[in-house]
This record gives sequence, structure tokens and C-alpha cells, in this order.
Amino acid sequence: MRNPRHGLRDNHPKVARRGLSAPGSEFPCIGYHYPMDDLTEQQFAELQTRLTGLREDLQALLASTRDCARPVSLDEPIGRLTRMDAMQQQSMSAANRQQTELRLRQVEQAIGLVRNGDYGLCRRCEHPIGFARLSARPESPYCLVCQDEIDRKHG
Repeated sequence: MRNPRHGLRDNHPKVARRGLSAPGSEFPCIGYHYPMDDLTEQQFAELQTRLTGLREDLQALLASTRDCARPVSLDEPIGRLTRMDAMQQQSMSAANRQQTELRLRQVEQAIGLVRNGDYGLCRRCEHPIGFARLSARPESPYCLVCQDEIDRKHG
């Protein structure tokens, strides 16, 4: 049975572990209280709908930019500056496509977590991510504290 407060089944193993702090844990948010961060049924349904819509939008964007990312043909009879401009446009389009593909993978992973009953929990510390963060980025895999730690480590 799904618990409407956090989107998990009552007998799910992560429910028993939530809120427990591990001594000497490397995760700074373990043991930190997240007041009112559990998702309501209405919020959960809204985020689920947004994830599905976002997946469709990203798929459409990738389909519409497929041709823009193709390499510039050397056989085209265009001037040197025009070719350089076209190569720069192609490079920017390819980078944008990579970012869009990454976000699409994240959205698809989040949809999988919805199906498994694990959506809305930080992958690192297993605390609720919070509705405000999920509203801004429904595919967010980490809570703000863990994301900040990851950014500092890699940034």
C-alpha cells in the first residue's frame, strides 16, 4: 500500500531507514530535519504529470534539432566565413542536444522511480527532496544539501 505522505509503500525498506542518522556518515543531511517536505497526493500527481509532459517536450525538441547537429558538408559551395559560421552553429547545436539528452535520461529515471515508489527521495541520503525543489526540477535526484556537496566536490 502506498503511503500518501511520501509516495512509498508502507512496507518499503527505505521507509524504515528514513530519518535515521548514521554515526560518522559522509552525508551532511543525515539527521537533519526536513519539516513538511513529504509530498502530498496532489503534489505527487502534479509532479508525475509534469515529468510526463517534460519527457514529451524533450523528445520533441530532440526530434526537431536532429538536422542542426549534423556535420557541415565540405561539398557545399559556400564561402569560408559562412562555412565557419555553420560549423560553429553545428557545434553549439550538438552541445545543446547533449544537454537535452542528459536531461531526458534524468526525466526517464525519475519516471522509473515513480513506478518503483522511490520518487522524491534523495539518492544519496534517502531523505525527502522537497516539493519546492521538485517543482523547479522534477527530475532532481538529490536534495539541496547533497546537491550542494556534489557541486562543491566537482566544481
